[in-house]
Amino acid sequence: MKSETSLSAITCGTAQIYKIDMKPETLQKLKSHAFRALENHDNYKDHTYSLAGHIKQGKQLLLPLNEEFLKDYVFNLKWAAEQYYHNYLDVIGRRNDPVYQLRQLSFEDTWLNSYYAGDYNPVHDHGTISPIGLSSFTFINTPDSIKSVYELKDRNISRSDPDVLDGHTTISWGYRYHSSEQEVESLQYPAALTLYPEEGTTYLFPKWMDHQVYPFRGDGVRI
Repeated sequence: MKSETSLSAITCGTAQIYKIDMKPETLQKLKSHAFRALENHDNYKDHTYSLAGHIKQGKQLLLPLNEEFLKDYVFNLKWAAEQYYHNYLDVIGRRNDPVYQLRQLSFEDTWLNSYYAGDYNPVHDHGTISPIGLSSFTFINTPDSIKSVYELKDRNISRSDPDVLDGHTTISWGYRYHSSEQEVESLQYPAALTLYPEEGTTYLFPKWMDHQVYPFRGDGVRI
């Protein structure tokens, strides 16, 4: 497969996280259909029962994979997942080992989460039908109430200030043996990554990585 999607890797100790930036037209298509799905949520299956989320005001909807607007999105994620696995085989020196060749790549499911003020997602990981699996999430819409808080970090506000974390997502892959104030003194690489919900950005990572979504304050919907 070949994709025009931009792709970069973030090394995080024992694994990698892929950051995928979609084209503006793909984002716009996803955003318009996401709002349409939320307005007509009765036409979609409620996915709350299978998720960890504490989303009380927003919705969690299962999206049928045969929806036309998901075609490019699914294709690009499959392409990225294929690159992820092949690059992993390169790292462990098994790229040419026939035992580990990729024989099938399936896209299990995808769902839509909408968050309003106070909604959050506690620490959790994901499961897949296959023993080898990747998870992902995509930021589709970020309300101005989150964007304005994020801009505070450019005004000499500490990045560890909880106000700056409104609506962010944290991915964790290990334990940190020191406080954030001792980050440099310890010479230990971070064991987590906190991500601003930048619209049009997807993060792809091994299914075992814990992640959580912080609540936010203010108007608007985070999708």
